[in-house]
Amino acid sequence: MQLSLTGDDMNAAKQADDLAKHELFLHAGATTIGRSSSNSVTLNGGGVSYNHAIIITLNKTAYIHDLGSLGGTIVNGTPIKSLILRLGDVITIGNHEIVITGFSN
Repeated sequence: MQLSLTGDDMNAAKQADDLAKHELFLHAGATTIGRSSSNSVTLNGGGVSYNHAIIITLNKTAYIHDLGSLGGTIVNGTPIKSLILRLGDVITIGNHEIVITGFSN
């Protein structure tokens, strides 16, 4: 699955705080996030590293891990290194907010 999310994305609702809002349904396996087009989810803009974070989803459980990014990965307002994600969690990377909308097996 390749998904490109940018601040100009048609599905991104720009808010007053100038964060691009996105929704993400996680499938089993690895979902990589970053500026590189080789990532599963490509994000553009400041604060996004080339290879920023990875989400591993197994048996409807998703683990997010920051890959040493300079801008950091924030989940529900808290900077994280690694964390188990839950439905509805909000991941902030750079000027992007990504809401987890579901998990598959």
